[in-house]
Amino acid sequence: MRKIVKAKIEDLPSLLKCLRRVSVDNACLGYKDLSDLSFWQSHIEEEVEAGRVYVSKENKRVLGAIEVSFSIEEALFPKTHSSSKTYDLLDKLNYRGEPTMAILFIFVDPSFQKKQVGKEMVKDMENRYAQATWAAAVSADNQRLLAFFEKMGFTNYGIYPELELEEDKVLIAKPYVENGLCRNLFW
Repeated sequence: MRKIVKAKIEDLPSLLKCLRRVSVDNACLGYKDLSDLSFWQSHIEEEVEAGRVYVSKENKRVLGAIEVSFSIEEALFPKTHSSSKTYDLLDKLNYRGEPTMAILFIFVDPSFQKKQVGKEMVKDMENRYAQATWAAAVSADNQRLLAFFEKMGFTNYGIYPELELEEDKVLIAKPYVENGLCRNLFW
């Protein structure tokens, strides 16, 4: 039976094995190569210790992982932590003071893709951190991931050049919805 839990240090070997499979799959599809596992290993280890990585597991096998941040500012503007850029972005998302969350990465073992693993992880995060506006930045060339987020109810805001990330990224977001209506309809 699958379950989504906060990742622990003992999950790292299985998590990195899953990431290697995803990297090979991405390379075959022409997406960004994730093969610099030394970077990913140290990054993921830090984020696991900080409690920001969740994994979908079946027994001890990691089927996928998602990293979340409680700060859109840190996630999308990591170089300057610019408050003005953050406020401009939140204004674009009709922000009204609710908590904000960012998805920093999500990946699913290729043998478990199209089996609801990614969907379950995103829904689980939305349930754990309810009443939040969500945002993420996705590589402009990763049409598969963009389509996934759009199916999950995220809006594609197009390339957002203000993001302080290494390449052109598409901003996707899902504003907080209250009683089935976007909160900004009440203002």
